[in-house]
Amino acid sequence: MLRCYHLDVTWASRILTTAFLFLVLCSQNSSAEDVHYDNLSISYEESLVHIDDQIFLKDSIELYGNLSLYNCTVWMDKPEDGWSEIRIHTNATLTMVNSSIRPTEELENYILTEIGLGSAYGFAVGADTIPSTDTWARLDISNSDFFMTHIRLKHANATIENSTFHGYHHNNTTAIPDGLWSENSFLDIQNSSFIDYDQGFKSVGYLANHYNVTCSDCIFLMSQEWWTNNISLLDQNDLQINYSKLVKYLDSSISCYNSGICSNLTGWFWVPEYFILSDGESIEYQNTTLIFSVPKALWTEDISNFKLIWSGTISENNPSLSINLNDIFLSNMILYSDNETIVDNSPIKKYSNVSSSLIINNPTDFSIQNLDLELLADNQSVSVRISVNIPAHSSINVELSCNSLCWYSTNGSSNQSPIVLSAVLSASDNGVYYFQSNTSSNLFFTPITPFVEDETDPRFTVYFTVLIVTFAIGIVLYRNLNWK
Repeated sequence: MLRCYHLDVTWASRILTTAFLFLVLCSQNSSAEDVHYDNLSISYEESLVHIDDQIFLKDSIELYGNLSLYNCTVWMDKPEDGWSEIRIHTNATLTMVNSSIRPTEELENYILTEIGLGSAYGFAVGADTIPSTDTWARLDISNSDFFMTHIRLKHANATIENSTFHGYHHNNTTAIPDGLWSENSFLDIQNSSFIDYDQGFKSVGYLANHYNVTCSDCIFLMSQEWWTNNISLLDQNDLQINYSKLVKYLDSSISCYNSGICSNLTGWFWVPEYFILSDGESIEYQNTTLIFSVPKALWTEDISNFKLIWSGTISENNPSLSINLNDIFLSNMILYSDNETIVDNSPIKKYSNVSSSLIINNPTDFSIQNLDLELLADNQSVSVRISVNIPAHSSINVELSCNSLCWYSTNGSSNQSPIVLSAVLSASDNGVYYFQSNTSSNLFFTPITPFVEDETDPRFTVYFTVLIVTFAIGIVLYRNLNWK
């Protein structure tokens, strides 16, 4: 009885075990069946979980809620019209574990034969507008793969570990510039790799956290970049200097130029602080030049006349740059007459050649182009004006030559009154001067009229001609009167 009972139990156990295995296999086969979507859209506060599925998508994935993929493969197909994409909006989360997203064979062939460049499908996480941080879109990736795309993060949170991004080459050309672009997002990427991109990933606006990330067949592993679309240019009083145009370019990275990624920064809203090369260790810090173009006067149409130029490494968003234009000064003005040095109050023959030399000092961090340097006689303009360019942290020597108007100034119109010469350096905007810097000392000399006029002077020639004509007319009149 006991033995029979034992046999009955044994057979019952085998039957139950077989039934359990059958149910498990059925369950696995059921979950492993292909799942097809035209469009997969998940509404706000809704969730969907796929486990061990092959998911075929004709069009796009639109997430306002949560999608979790475990041991799944998502096949992105080619829509009949348009472009397929994965878009994760504010408040939504995509979780991927041991999963992959890749193009179907049809889409891959289409990209390689018809397009040749770019992503096979779009992948955007976040929002263009700035939401509150507790509603930012979220991307949680582990042990997963992505093929023929790049991910764009914007105001999003992304955690990526033990995952691989695969780009591709077409005609020996890298088809996708970067595998991941993080813009104003919190990016934490660990133990992951990028393959066949120009650059693995880019972080703009926020400092990326990365560890043990590699890039194969790349130029750069990553770049850290900062916004420069709203830079403040301040004067010595912390008041805004209005500039009409800002030009930006890099001038230190040879490999950066060769790659074509960042050879032309004019008009870009951001600049790189540094690049990490594909070996993951070598760092290239970038020297960025910012050119601020300022109109000098209300009637000036050329906005590039007056330029303030700053060069350096930018390591934060929209740094405030300040320049004290009053720090720029003139010094060591020396006067010459016929190449002989003039000392104060020296008697100088009227209409002789008078010139001056002086030094312009620029201790600021800015190079300055197209400043006005003007020579004055008795504080009056004599139409002697030149445009000067001054490098940052430098002193330059310039020369100005006096013209005939110097001799017709307030004091120059009469002999023996000293003529005071000075120079003024200025920059203005809409008629309002940013600054006006005079020489440290005004120099003067006394014009004297020589006993014998210089017969080479044109005024002497005119005077002598008039004198002869008057004398001749007098003789003619005298003879005519005598004849009568």
